[in-house]
Amino acid sequence: MSITMKSITQELEYGCGVACFAFVCNMSFKDAITFLGREYSVHTGWRPSDLTAELNRFGLSYKNCYVRKRSEYDFPLGSIVLIEKSANYPVGHYLTLTSKGWMDPWI
Repeated sequence: MSITMKSITQELEYGCGVACFAFVCNMSFKDAITFLGREYSVHTGWRPSDLTAELNRFGLSYKNCYVRKRSEYDFPLGSIVLIEKSANYPVGHYLTLTSKGWMDPWI
């Protein structure tokens, strides 16, 4: 994954998964919406298994797995994680691991 890639900001309320997809696929948020389908992206957000399937359909090799909160897991570069629901993120929130740390598409 390139160090020069720019972070992608989510442009929809449930767009964090789309923004992470766009980042690892090296495309714009709008292009990711076109690839993934606007209707699903706007109204429901993405389940991890569905996002994994779309990443693989794009030609990448991703797998969906659950990692316990307190485990010491070494995430590979380009990993996309869904953090658990909280007061700040009532439906959870996707982040992507970059060479500079975790990319938060909300900011």
